[in-house]
This record gives sequence, structure tokens and C-alpha cells, in this order.
Amino acid sequence: SIFGDIQTGKENIEGPIHCHGLAWGDGTIDSSNVYKGNNLFFVSMYDHMYTRGYVRNAPGSSMCGCAENMAVVTRADCTE
Repeated sequence: SIFGDIQTGKENIEGPIHCHGLAWGDGTIDSSNVYKGNNLFFVSMYDHMYTRGYVRNAPGSSMCGCAENMAVVTRADCTE
């Protein structure tokens, strides 16, 4: 695990990690596609940063990226 300490062998030294995905429809008039920017702002800036205080990236991952390029997490949500 990337969250383990190599020297002591302890696992999960980072604590709980939360990942949140975003999804939207393919149609140009689909409301989830039209308002995807609002959804991204709400989840990242209001809900996660302002309300919950999530302000750091998971070690080995960027703050925003594709799921296949992200680290293993203990919890994940998705908003459409």
C-alpha cells in the first residue's frame, strides 16, 4: 500500500482517504452535462473544502484526476 510506512511496516498511516467522482450524461441538452461545472464547484469548493475541510491530495495522487490514475482509497462517492 502506498499508505504504509516502509521503515516500521505500519499500514494506513495516512488515515481515512476519501475520493469523490463526478459523472454526467453524454447528451448536449442533458442537465447533468449542461451543469457539470456547477457540480464540480459544489463538490470541490463548497462541500469538500468549505464544509468538510478536505484540502490535501492523497499521497501519490493529484487533487483531481482520472480514477485509473488515483491511489487506492478507503471510501469513494460519486455525484451526477
